Amino acid sequence: MQLRKYQEDCLDSIVENMQAGVRHQLIVMATGLGKTVVFSNLPARLNNGKMLVIAHRSELLDQAVDKIQHWNPTLKVGLEKAESHADANCDVIVACNASVGRSGSKRLEHFWDDIGTIVIDECHHVLGGSYLNILEDSGVLLPTSGKLLVGFTATPRRRNKTRGNQVTLDNDDLLSLKSVFSKIVYSFPIRRGIKEGFLCPLKGFRVGTQTNLDAVKTVAGDFATDQLSEAVNTPERNLQVVKAWKENANNRPTLCFTVDVQHGKDLAEAFLHNGVMAQPIYGDDPQRAEKLKWFESGKVQVLCNCALLTEGFDSPSVACIVLARPTKSGSLYTQMVGRGTRLLEGKTDCSVIDVVDNYKRCSLVTLPSLLGMSPELNLQGTSVTEAAEVLEAAQEKYQGVDFTSLTDITKIKAFVESVDLFAAPYTEEVKEFSKLAWMSCSDGSYVLQIPEKKE
Repeated sequence: MQLRKYQEDCLDSIVENMQAGVRHQLIVMATGLGKTVVFSNLPARLNNGKMLVIAHRSELLDQAVDKIQHWNPTLKVGLEKAESHADANCDVIVACNASVGRSGSKRLEHFWDDIGTIVIDECHHVLGGSYLNILEDSGVLLPTSGKLLVGFTATPRRRNKTRGNQVTLDNDDLLSLKSVFSKIVYSFPIRRGIKEGFLCPLKGFRVGTQTNLDAVKTVAGDFATDQLSEAVNTPERNLQVVKAWKENANNRPTLCFTVDVQHGKDLAEAFLHNGVMAQPIYGDDPQRAEKLKWFESGKVQVLCNCALLTEGFDSPSVACIVLARPTKSGSLYTQMVGRGTRLLEGKTDCSVIDVVDNYKRCSLVTLPSLLGMSPELNLQGTSVTEAAEVLEAAQEKYQGVDFTSLTDITKIKAFVESVDLFAAPYTEEVKEFSKLAWMSCSDGSYVLQIPEKKE
């Protein structure tokens, strides 16, 4: 059991900032880099009483219990969730926010005096009522508290919400992450993770459809689910998704993200009709566990997933992500793509297929926009990190060119030549034999532009 250097650096930063008086810390770490491993090693680094870990999904809770026990075999780890109760003598309590954060809940009452460290996994959810209740009950946000709060997330973005009566770090009318966390003490983004070999390279493909989303309303910053499903869940579009998968990621273990349960079922049916073993999977699916086993064994190639396998799903075998669910949310998109970034022996990269519909109001989130490039850019199967480096080099070389309208990364040279007003418009031969400003044409000929005579 050996930590990676960046995990050691993260732990060092947490301790150093705590010693400097920073008690409300935020860790930003891309999916697949081992956030759970990092906070599992906090008990060995801190002499700060018991540790409480808060998470919101069964998968995350189970992972936390297993990892913490693995890294701390001498500590007693307990689970506080539904009918499960942690013993009073536990050193680490892993708790479900829904179970312990209900208004008036006293499930952690007998632990609070001894808890010195509170960890929140996937802490972009922290502005939810149950989380704020837990923080208030703990007293961790009070200026007199000596407790340490550490939040972990890959997506430090959260839609602000109206303030209630909660105790927070600020008095702003709207609650935001800075209402709970005072400092980002460590960051390890996805691009760095890929470049340094800790995450799987992502290859991007863009598939345009004729589906129009202009009439779909926006709710809480993203498309209204019911209207979105009605717009995109059509036989024509579903068949186009299957065709794109066959052309760009045939036989790869794939997660296909859908809008709702019915979309997942219909899309899985389209895959099956075209000879691809696929299954829909969703929250209350009675065969949920069985289908996950089928996927891991290779019996199922494509899981058409509705709002389930975004957080807490660890399957390094995933080598293709299909975004059949369009979104305007960068956080949601990052979580979905993050399911394919984990390393596995024999896995060279992960294909990301953006299914892009017509939407005039703004650009949809796509793989290029994840690294700050235009969401309209078609990577044509190029690695997103390599594309970013190519584009940055071009921007450095041609500082007078606006690359935001570039739509094909493989045609960057032609794009520069078409818009670079500072480039020489003629060959060296023309320059040598004529002092006039001859302009080149697409057919290889040259013309001399003569101004019209003014009347």
